[in-house]
Amino acid sequence: MSSKLKQFPKLNDAIKHLKQNDPVLAALIDEAGPMTVEIDPEKSIFDALARSIFYQQIHGKAAAAIMGRVKALCGNAEQMFTAEQFLSQTEASLRACGLSNSKFRALQDLATKVVNNELPLRAQAEQMSDDEVIAALTVVRGIGPWTVQMMLLFTFGRTDVWPVTDYGIRNGYSKVFGKRKMVESKKLETLADHWSPYRSVASWYLWRATEFERFRPKKKPAAKKPRNVARKKR
Repeated sequence: MSSKLKQFPKLNDAIKHLKQNDPVLAALIDEAGPMTVEIDPEKSIFDALARSIFYQQIHGKAAAAIMGRVKALCGNAEQMFTAEQFLSQTEASLRACGLSNSKFRALQDLATKVVNNELPLRAQAEQMSDDEVIAALTVVRGIGPWTVQMMLLFTFGRTDVWPVTDYGIRNGYSKVFGKRKMVESKKLETLADHWSPYRSVASWYLWRATEFERFRPKKKPAAKKPRNVARKKR
């Protein structure tokens, strides 16, 4: 573990609580092994949201390549650029890195709001409730509640994030608990009350569950091709 990275908060307490309150989840935790999420206390809100924008709706490798080109354009391919560095570049040069129009506009709006002090700093956001952080950051173009929830979980290390609209969560819950149909988001809101205040950790295990072979959709056997029967001449 890097010196600046920290273990996910209260992880041992979370595992104990979840196992005591849900035998099905307890079995999943034993099967999946230790939670591997680490928190970077130095990552800024700008850094976290900028990365999210790059990765929205495109393959991870493509997003990483585009982000790397933008970082290099702004000065250092190994470090995330600042809001000021982004705004100092021309639209043409940024678009040439592979940014779509929507991603360029979202990053531009994020950087502008950061420079104008329209968004809370991380230290300020740490003192706010989840709902307050979501309300403060969804003013940015292209940033919705789900994106902020991911930041609260993976950047802030909030222990009770429960992203019920996430496909992986809905799918994982449905598979693990043997539901024939995928559970609707509205219903999920109360199904995990007994996991609180550690629903973030439960979420991670539900995501992991979708990787297990026994939960993957079974491939249908290939249809047998009909044999060619030679027709008799009339």
